[in-house]
Amino acid sequence: MRIDEFPARWGEDTVPINGCREEKSAAMIPTMTTTFEKGELQGQRRITRLLLEKRFGPLSPAPQQRLNEWSAERLDELALALLNAPSLKALGLED
Repeated sequence: MRIDEFPARWGEDTVPINGCREEKSAAMIPTMTTTFEKGELQGQRRITRLLLEKRFGPLSPAPQQRLNEWSAERLDELALALLNAPSLKALGLED
């Protein structure tokens, strides 16, 4: 199938953008945003975990679990605080 044959199959819910056809469904945008945000949060957790392990050594299961539960905003705060924190306990990652 050639690229110029696609518009006929895609229907009227698409609009041409730079020679391509793009879905303009409002239902699709929240799904894409949610998927992007989940991926971004996973990356943020990974980088924070790597920094914590570099500073404090391997993390036990409890701090890893807390990292997995924390919001993006909380991870931002943690990333800044870990620069000067003396321990995982001071960061709220250990009891």
